[in-house]
Amino acid sequence: QIIDIATPSAPSLIGTYDTAGGASGVMIVGNTAYVADQGSGLQIIDITIPTAPTLKSTYNTPGTAVDVTVVGNTAYVADFAFGLKIINIATPSAPSLIGTYDTPGDARGVTVIGNTAYVADEASGLQIIDIATPSAPSLIGTYDIPGDARDVAVIGNTAYVADEVYGLQIIDITTPATPTLTGTYDASGAMFGVAVVGNTAYMAGGELDIINLLYASSGTFESAVNNMETPQDFAAVSWNPASQAANTAMTMEVRAGNVNDCPLTCTGWTS
Repeated sequence: QIIDIATPSAPSLIGTYDTAGGASGVMIVGNTAYVADQGSGLQIIDITIPTAPTLKSTYNTPGTAVDVTVVGNTAYVADFAFGLKIINIATPSAPSLIGTYDTPGDARGVTVIGNTAYVADEASGLQIIDIATPSAPSLIGTYDIPGDARDVAVIGNTAYVADEVYGLQIIDITTPATPTLTGTYDASGAMFGVAVVGNTAYMAGGELDIINLLYASSGTFESAVNNMETPQDFAAVSWNPASQAANTAMTMEVRAGNVNDCPLTCTGWTS
């Protein structure tokens, strides 16, 4: 579906192309759309005339193509049970396979930065793959998240993973061989997609969650009040001091209306 968003409050349909399979991922480069079309592999579509898109070619991957990223003349396809497929698209009418990395799980999402591919590999978490030699990709590191990795975005030295029912996992990839957890966000429901722009993460699932990622590197930043109006009790609120920026201090204030209202012994009420 090609949609006119010139007026964001009133988007309108421009054109459509009915792919052979189930379109689940798309990337646009110039006048070409690259579609991860599930059982029909990679579909390469000419959108020079958006009202009348036409098929240029297809590459039938062996698995289920669910996501695609394009860098230069190469397409990287998350091919579910068949891992990562690296495809030469220098001649869009005749795509060809360059290399494969069979991830241990089911590849759901892929992002490429430089010579590294980051794969959301469902139950096998985040897979970090060296693609400097695309004909022979190799594993650099992994991070095993608690749920199922469904999508990944990378900004600088941080990977943001949509972890289905476990929300957002924020992972430090400064040393890609040994990634570490920086933080988490428990989203409103199961999340299947993530995008990051500036200091904001957007997560798609049953609804859209918009998450503020900002913390102060200098000066003072005060978060908004989080009203945890819930019938369930909670035992503790904590943070990991190792994850905060150097030369900063962090304080936390926890209130329960009135400390005397606590049904159990309340400790650590401080700011």
